[in-house]
Amino acid sequence: PALKKGARSFALQAFAKATEWELALHVLRESPKRLKSAQMLHDAGHSCLRAGMWEQVLEIWEELAIEDTAPNEATFLLPMTAYENLGRWEESMHLLKEMSHARVSPSALSYSVLLGGGSGAEAGSSWERALQIFDEMLQRGIDPDEVFRGQLADILAKGGQWALSIDLLRSCLRSNVELNDYTYSSALSACGNANEWQHAILTLRDIQSFGVSPGHATYNAAMSALHKGNQGTLAVKLLDEIDEEGPGADIMTINAC
Repeated sequence: PALKKGARSFALQAFAKATEWELALHVLRESPKRLKSAQMLHDAGHSCLRAGMWEQVLEIWEELAIEDTAPNEATFLLPMTAYENLGRWEESMHLLKEMSHARVSPSALSYSVLLGGGSGAEAGSSWERALQIFDEMLQRGIDPDEVFRGQLADILAKGGQWALSIDLLRSCLRSNVELNDYTYSSALSACGNANEWQHAILTLRDIQSFGVSPGHATYNAAMSALHKGNQGTLAVKLLDEIDEEGPGADIMTINAC
């Protein structure tokens, strides 16, 4: 017997929660148009999103854009995340305008997705584009959260913009925005790659002055910067500090010496 609308919706939700995206998509595609709802499309879209099935997310978005008469931010985050992961950045930026037309206000989460769906520079965001996104965010009066700031600092560092990355990092420290050890290490690594070992050490000390205890990644980045700058004596002193006051040397610390 054919499933009624409520049963179809329940089955689709169950498959989506179980990350069975293929079954969720099957239920959706086999459902007559009159039985589909915006919620069913949302559930199927999120199931495909969690599975990394970006093209399928965009297929669902084509229907959702028509069916969802009361869209919210989550509605637009589905295609935005898919576009970002497919490298179709202009289309993801265009969705910000679509959100305005639909009278939906983006939050910091939307802008974090624009920086790469939570994976920052690994998703391909250039540092120039990242700054453009940051500028637009500020113009809209949206306060960047710690996730966004961490992503931006990481992208700037990986783009070789060590000075900008450090400026942002210090701004976060002054604002009591806590970043993770990986983000701190990215900024220090950028200094090391630019042969700016002095700035790497100054930044390490800045981090500590705000009561932050550097982890292995940050210390190892500082150690690597000293090694690249041929600062053997300072590297030995830092190694002693890591053992006595820090987390202790690991294999990466030794390799960085």
